[in-house]
Amino acid sequence: MTLNVLVIGAGMGGLTAALALQKSGHRVQVVDRVPELRPVGAAISVWSNGVKILKALGVGDAIEQASGRMDAMAYHDQDGTPLTRFSLRPLYDDVGQRACPIARATLQQVLLDAVGQANVTLGLACVGYQVNDDGVTAEFADGSTRRADLIVIADGTHSRLRERALGRAVARRYCGYVNWNVRVAATPDLAPLNQWVQYVGNHQRVSMMPMSGDPATPEFYCFFDVPLPIDTPSDPARYRDELGEIKAKTDKDGKVSITWPEAGMYWMEAELTTDKGVSKPATARRASYSATLEVLAQ
Repeated sequence: MTLNVLVIGAGMGGLTAALALQKSGHRVQVVDRVPELRPVGAAISVWSNGVKILKALGVGDAIEQASGRMDAMAYHDQDGTPLTRFSLRPLYDDVGQRACPIARATLQQVLLDAVGQANVTLGLACVGYQVNDDGVTAEFADGSTRRADLIVIADGTHSRLRERALGRAVARRYCGYVNWNVRVAATPDLAPLNQWVQYVGNHQRVSMMPMSGDPATPEFYCFFDVPLPIDTPSDPARYRDELGEIKAKTDKDGKVSITWPEAGMYWMEAELTTDKGVSKPATARRASYSATLEVLAQ
């Protein structure tokens, strides 16, 4: 029996569900409220079982080509002292598939291409649905409706339809820590290019995971886990105020001293100077020397 299926949400879950339903012979349409699919987030580590599913859906080769090579894991303490290192090869051999850390935007594009952009409608927000004997009718913010035999709700963590489907409210629970995700150019002086490295200590974690399959532009997926009270200020303006520019040069030992004008968040970026006196941003040398610092009041 072939079903007409409507998937609400064109994220990772929605597109994967749509592709799986297509492979099962069903007619599938995907809708999403956003007007365009922009690169969002940093990366995602798709582990061996997930990659095997993506292979069964026909996108495994594309995922492997675009992902980083992660052959081992290593842990260090906050001072950089090695704690342990182990190969992931036994796991891969047992499961029959390696893990594939990959940019979220790349994974989404691979799934979108496989589903077919003609089967995806953007800028259409589903605000409700009605179930009847003939199936289900989706209702949209522009007043239009669509009928389907089946609706798949995959509109993300801030889903507007989840509570309707479950018949109860779903409360979000803060787990006690905040996670920041970034992508940085990968260089061997930061970590081996085929190894997932983590620094742990004082209930915090910094992680660097290879995520790019292009040897010409290797990247690390970095994430920072920091425990913070639930009442920590979260106003984005607190992190974006422009407080002017401070320029400083290192001394002969490569050190620099800076006096911060006031407490707050600061963006810090270094530049490299060659022996010919030519100054280049660190990013032009495929290295990352930037950080966001919070200066606390005394």
